[in-house]
Amino acid sequence: MKRGLKLYHSMDFSLSCAQCHVLPEGSGNRGTQTYSQVNTQVAHPVEPAALRHIFDRESGLQIGSGTVDLLPIKVKDVGLFHDGFLLAPGGVSRSDFSTAHFIQLRFRGSMPGVYDVNDPDHLDAQERQTLDLTSFVRALDTGSAPIIGWAFTCVTSSNTNQRVMDLLRGQVEEANAGLVAHTDIGGVERSFWYDLDQDLFRDDSSLQTYTQAALLAQATAANVIVLQAVPVGSARRIADYGNLDATDSGAAPSNVTLQAMTFPTHWADGGDLQSRWDPNSGPQLFGNPTDARESHKRMIYMQEQLIAAAAAGFDVGINQATHIKHELPRRFRVAGDDIRPGAELEIQLLGRNGVVVPLRMPIFPTKFQVGGSGARIWETTVAADAEMTLGLLHGGLFLPNVWDLIKFTSLTQPYPALDPATDNNYTFVVHNTDGTSAGGSAPLTVTHVR
Repeated sequence: MKRGLKLYHSMDFSLSCAQCHVLPEGSGNRGTQTYSQVNTQVAHPVEPAALRHIFDRESGLQIGSGTVDLLPIKVKDVGLFHDGFLLAPGGVSRSDFSTAHFIQLRFRGSMPGVYDVNDPDHLDAQERQTLDLTSFVRALDTGSAPIIGWAFTCVTSSNTNQRVMDLLRGQVEEANAGLVAHTDIGGVERSFWYDLDQDLFRDDSSLQTYTQAALLAQATAANVIVLQAVPVGSARRIADYGNLDATDSGAAPSNVTLQAMTFPTHWADGGDLQSRWDPNSGPQLFGNPTDARESHKRMIYMQEQLIAAAAAGFDVGINQATHIKHELPRRFRVAGDDIRPGAELEIQLLGRNGVVVPLRMPIFPTKFQVGGSGARIWETTVAADAEMTLGLLHGGLFLPNVWDLIKFTSLTQPYPALDPATDNNYTFVVHNTDGTSAGGSAPLTVTHVR
């Protein structure tokens, strides 16, 4: 999957996949071409199709791991393109039966590397690359980690139980999933949810708690424990479905600090993201009379301005030439004490005419801590795409100059002046479910490691 992510950004075609199909949803949300419907032959501007759930639109079943069939087994009467038709105007086949079919037929010869078309080993290497790229596209993030829904029954105390527990806890520690333990101990059925911040399995109905070791020690042939991965933030509700409004009360959050935005686990280690990222290789925008690569160039301009600000003493994490690259989606982060399950992070964006636009998002505990203070880092599952991240680092999407730059109010150069050292300063607040809250003000920053 990692090689698929790299190929998605570096494929040696006129454009890489990522330049039009921007992560996380797989669309740049810009009109990049015109498209004529089969029925009307009227051209309309369209944006790149979002690639999330693209497998739902596949009409051809590909069997095996080798080169895809030119005529796969047909399972639907729709194709991958916007209108769903399998034939282009004039009845010509568009060869868009499946993701594998589309990528192999169109991009096999564009895989990175120098290949001899007469060498079977070279062709095999190309084929493996296209299959890796296909696997990545089919697995684009849908908001639910692959482990969610997976369950394991512990019936005896064993090393296997511990390995499964470590696997599930690892996803909780990355804010990718929640963990529930359904038990039948001594004939009494109970469900526990794992509270990472306290490192305890908790039963809200009985107020009983178990450490991980104590819970697994209960597993016998007669005492069944079922471990289940659930959507992040849902463990408490699923474990105690009769008490949907359960909250924890206590002291207000303290020592709250805004932390650098970072990649979720599935985007981390993106490889060489500088490849195919230059002012002349971006997608061509429909109806842009000035410069066919405007959206791409404006993002590079924002990166360059952040590097210049870093050289002048205001460093938000984009501070060197190697940071002019494809930006991967990033989560928001905050750290502090007495932040409790169900908390939310509010970041206040300054809009036009002094209007404050609150960006409020649920946050979840992670295994990470702030060096020195030891405060736990909490993060969102909401991820900002590249354009939003760069806009926020310059002070917010609603500031006039940032808005004009991103929304193309003007198509002429020079671009609007940006001043991140002055504008990038946000009021932020952490809200607990019991009404307590705390926050402060700080610039948004980014880090390039998980």
